[in-house]
Amino acid sequence: MPDIEFQCPSCGRKMIVEAAGAGSQVNCPDCGKSLTVPLNFPPSSEPARRHDVFISYAAADKPVADAACATLESRKIRCWIAPRDVVPGARRSWTPSSRAA
Repeated sequence: MPDIEFQCPSCGRKMIVEAAGAGSQVNCPDCGKSLTVPLNFPPSSEPARRHDVFISYAAADKPVADAACATLESRKIRCWIAPRDVVPGARRSWTPSSRAA
Protein backbone atom coordinates (compact mmCIF):
# COMPACT_ATOMS: atom_id res chain seq x y z
CA MET A 1 0.00 0.00 0.00
CA PRO A 2 1.21 3.54 -0.70
CA ASP A 3 2.20 5.92 2.06
CA ILE A 4 -0.36 8.41 3.36
CA GLU A 5 0.46 12.06 2.68
CA PHE A 6 -1.37 14.78 4.61
CA GLN A 7 -0.86 18.22 6.09
CA CYS A 8 -1.11 19.51 9.62
CA PRO A 9 -4.16 21.80 9.68
CA SER A 10 -2.48 24.06 12.25
CA CYS A 11 0.89 24.80 10.67
CA GLY A 12 0.68 23.28 7.18
CA ARG A 13 3.58 20.85 7.65
CA LYS A 14 3.47 18.06 5.06
CA MET A 15 3.69 14.62 6.64
CA ILE A 16 4.09 11.11 5.25
CA VAL A 17 3.04 8.05 7.26
CA GLU A 18 3.12 4.39 6.23
CA ALA A 19 -0.30 3.11 5.19
CA ALA A 20 -0.34 0.80 8.22
CA GLY A 21 -0.53 3.95 10.39
CA ALA A 22 -3.96 4.97 9.05
CA GLY A 23 -6.19 6.04 11.94
CA SER A 24 -3.34 6.31 14.42
CA GLN A 25 -2.45 9.38 16.46
CA VAL A 26 0.73 11.31 15.62
CA ASN A 27 2.19 14.61 16.76
CA CYS A 28 3.16 17.23 14.21
CA PRO A 29 6.96 17.58 14.37
CA ASP A 30 6.71 21.36 13.87
CA CYS A 31 3.85 22.56 16.08
CA GLY A 32 3.30 19.49 18.30
CA LYS A 33 -0.44 19.29 17.60
CA SER A 34 -1.92 15.79 18.03
CA LEU A 35 -3.38 14.56 14.73
CA THR A 36 -5.22 11.50 13.49
CA VAL A 37 -3.70 10.01 10.34
CA PRO A 38 -6.45 9.96 7.69
CA LEU A 39 -8.14 6.63 7.02
CA ASN A 40 -9.16 7.43 3.48
CA PHE A 41 -6.59 8.91 1.19
CA PRO A 42 -6.49 9.36 -2.55
CA PRO A 43 -3.98 7.16 -4.31
CA SER A 44 -1.05 9.18 -5.52
CA SER A 45 0.29 8.73 -9.02
CA GLU A 46 3.56 10.36 -7.98
CA PRO A 47 6.05 8.96 -5.48
CA ALA A 48 6.41 10.80 -2.18
CA ARG A 49 9.08 13.45 -2.40
CA ARG A 50 11.80 13.87 0.18
CA HIS A 51 12.27 17.54 -0.68
CA ASP A 52 9.94 20.50 -1.06
CA VAL A 53 12.34 22.66 -3.12
CA PHE A 54 14.97 21.89 -5.76
CA ILE A 55 17.61 24.64 -5.89
CA SER A 56 19.47 25.09 -9.17
CA TYR A 57 22.18 27.72 -9.52
CA ALA A 58 25.21 28.81 -11.55
CA ALA A 59 28.60 28.26 -9.88
CA ALA A 60 29.08 32.02 -9.46
CA ASP A 61 25.83 32.17 -7.47
CA LYS A 62 26.70 29.42 -4.96
CA PRO A 63 26.88 31.79 -1.93
CA VAL A 64 23.40 33.15 -2.74
CA ALA A 65 22.02 29.64 -3.31
CA ASP A 66 23.51 28.41 -0.02
CA ALA A 67 22.00 31.38 1.83
CA ALA A 68 18.59 30.76 0.23
CA CYS A 69 18.80 27.08 1.19
CA ALA A 70 19.72 27.91 4.80
CA THR A 71 16.83 30.38 5.06
CA LEU A 72 14.29 27.92 3.66
CA GLU A 73 15.51 25.05 5.84
CA SER A 74 15.35 27.24 8.94
CA ARG A 75 11.63 27.48 8.10
CA LYS A 76 11.30 23.68 7.85
CA ILE A 77 11.21 23.67 4.03
CA ARG A 78 13.18 20.67 2.81
CA CYS A 79 15.68 21.59 0.08
CA TRP A 80 17.71 19.62 -2.45
CA ILE A 81 20.92 21.40 -3.43
CA ALA A 82 24.10 20.17 -5.11
CA PRO A 83 26.69 19.15 -4.20
CA ARG A 84 25.34 18.44 -0.69
CA ASP A 85 22.55 16.10 -1.81
CA VAL A 86 24.31 14.32 -4.64
CA VAL A 87 24.45 10.58 -3.92
CA PRO A 88 28.04 9.38 -3.35
CA GLY A 89 29.46 7.84 -6.49
CA ALA A 90 27.21 9.94 -8.72
CA ARG A 91 29.65 12.87 -9.07
CA ARG A 92 30.22 12.31 -12.78
CA SER A 93 26.53 12.46 -13.49
CA TRP A 94 24.21 14.24 -11.09
CA THR A 95 21.19 13.15 -13.10
CA PRO A 96 20.31 10.11 -10.93
CA SER A 97 20.57 12.13 -7.71
CA SER A 98 18.60 15.09 -8.99
CA ARG A 99 15.85 12.94 -10.50
CA ALA A 100 15.48 11.06 -7.21
CA ALA A 101 15.01 14.36 -5.40
